Amino acid sequence: MRLKNVIFGILGISTGLVLGWIVLVSGPKDQSKKDFGQIPQIGKQISSLDLYDINGRRFTIQNLRGKAAIINFWATWCPPCREEMPLLQEISEKYSDRIQIFAINNGESKELVIDYVRKNGINFPVLIDEKSVIANKFRIYNLPASYFVDPQGILRSIRVGALTKTNINEYLQTIGILE
Repeated sequence: MRLKNVIFGILGISTGLVLGWIVLVSGPKDQSKKDFGQIPQIGKQISSLDLYDINGRRFTIQNLRGKAAIINFWATWCPPCREEMPLLQEISEKYSDRIQIFAINNGESKELVIDYVRKNGINFPVLIDEKSVIANKFRIYNLPASYFVDPQGILRSIRVGALTKTNINEYLQTIGILE
């Protein structure tokens, strides 16, 4: 009886492994390119951005042209994200004629984000990526993550982790805001 249970257990596991392998092998061949488009690369044009802000205004890649930009991926539950928001607000105010900040909330509801933005006095565009579509295009695996784009729409640098008063100047130099 015991040997019979072991044999059936091994057969069950083997069947599961074979079926899993078949599903894996027969799936779409290039899922990443098909679903998510071009991965942003340093030195190349940002090719994909299409979201709505908390007020319902649409933002596309055209909103990046003419000014340098910081595209910041964040979430309200992320302590380093919350810590860097005042710095992003300061940069937005100090260099408003030369830089645009787009804070893309990753995976949270519009209502939650609106509440956070209002309580914290954020006045730069906060975009909603409730289903993480843009985060997937940008291959965001850790938060916060910031993409620094020059006035021609070229990605110049990427920072994964919190921006601080100590490291922000280095990134602002890559997009021509500081010399």
